[in-house]
Amino acid sequence: MTPLRISGKNLGQLALPDFCPRCFWLKLHCDGKLPFAVFPGIFASIDGLTKKVTAAHFAKHDRLPTWFSELGDIIEIIPVPHHSKFQWQDPATGIVLSGAPDELVRKRDGSLVIPDYKTSKFSKTQDALAPLYRTQLNSYAAIAERIGLGKVSGLALIYFEPKTEVDAESIDEVCSVDGFNMRFRAKVLPVALEPDSILPLLARAREIFDLQFPPTGRAGCKDCGLLAGLVAMLTSPLPNAERERLEWKLRELREQLGFSRFEDGLWDEELRTHRVGLLAAEEANRKRDADQKRMRLEISALEQQLRAGGGKSECVLIKSVSFCCFDGTNRATMGPT
Repeated sequence: MTPLRISGKNLGQLALPDFCPRCFWLKLHCDGKLPFAVFPGIFASIDGLTKKVTAAHFAKHDRLPTWFSELGDIIEIIPVPHHSKFQWQDPATGIVLSGAPDELVRKRDGSLVIPDYKTSKFSKTQDALAPLYRTQLNSYAAIAERIGLGKVSGLALIYFEPKTEVDAESIDEVCSVDGFNMRFRAKVLPVALEPDSILPLLARAREIFDLQFPPTGRAGCKDCGLLAGLVAMLTSPLPNAERERLEWKLRELREQLGFSRFEDGLWDEELRTHRVGLLAAEEANRKRDADQKRMRLEISALEQQLRAGGGKSECVLIKSVSFCCFDGTNRATMGPT
């Protein structure tokens, strides 16, 4: 049985009404990512701040902020294990289920409550991702109980909804000498505790993963359309003249890299016979290391370009490109990973 690791969040995609088996197969075979998936860094910053606020409030007042009161009589924050330890292997499928909860807290009766933080507008009924969140939280519950952290008695989503209202009367409460503050409203949404609901999803994930080729995608899947365009772009045949130019450049770089490695041996001999100063040798070594790293990157990029021009499988193509969004805009860059 081929080893397979999957996060609770990725497993939750199986529960979505617009689930696409083709996209899921590709993600499982491409390290859990598609090339056009972008997660803006600002949300990670807000998530980190939320955890710091909770911890600082508990440290100062020996209790959690008041919005946690809906979850019961909570007396303790439990350190969240690293994702490499917060995992459990399902014996039926061989899948290692893993994750990283936002928070683990203990009630007075000794049981655990697992909340998950969302920076989003609060909605009890209209959130299209609700099935994914339920699976994600129940995956955490299944892992926590199976690795011996304790019995889980509750799950919840805690939405932190930005307060964007501002007027002239309240402006002084918002502005400071170096910027302005944004406040958040905390809203708690309990989630049904159904840890056994993940077992059929694990079986389905194994079934899809074990397929030799990606299954047919869901009709109208936007990601399938984007991926088809990417594959078509990267598998277009190279003109003969361009291929010859790239192959010639590749041979030159390989020869330069080989000669640079040969020089490494010569410098080692010089050091052994004390013919050059140590500082001069170290400087020369640093320069050659940098040059060799540059040449290896260029060789890798050329090899990928030549393979793409000759046709490659979808998974190899996905792994050979990366789409990055650094500043919150829609601009993207593509290059070898």
